Amino acid sequence: VVLVAIRARKSFGSVIWDVGVRTAIMVGVIQLVVAAAGMISWALSDVQGDVTIQNFFEGLHSRPLFLLLSVLILPLFGSVLEGLPAIILLGPLLVPVAQAYHVNGIQYAVVLILAIGLGTFAPPMGVGYLFACRVCRADERTTAFALMPYLIATWLGILAIAFIPSITT
Repeated sequence: VVLVAIRARKSFGSVIWDVGVRTAIMVGVIQLVVAAAGMISWALSDVQGDVTIQNFFEGLHSRPLFLLLSVLILPLFGSVLEGLPAIILLGPLLVPVAQAYHVNGIQYAVVLILAIGLGTFAPPMGVGYLFACRVCRADERTTAFALMPYLIATWLGILAIAFIPSITT
């Protein structure tokens, strides 16, 4: 911090103040997102949304459709709920459904974790994405376009893991 103050030709106190204010804003934004994720998780449980999600996936009657929808829908939950609450909420619901479709448990766990992780770092709402943009002081729109090749490649990788069990088992 002292070197930053010298290089920026500012007083040590003003640099500490600026860093403190930016840190407090960043922590506040992150806490709001995590709190919103907790509220969404609670609301889903309260209105039996978890049962509705499980019934929806059980009613598909098609293993490939179940895997495809898992890869498409789980990142949405990862971006809205944040990683850990999404896994805690969806893991116990979807793993038994995956087993009913004869999907290997390890394979589906890898798909679940990667898909939710993808959502955590996907624009526009992923907690990890917003945090990284904030820390690097990057423009969210510009960064979103730059991330597209990565997101597409990751999504294709998750699809490959979902449909080629020998990759994980």
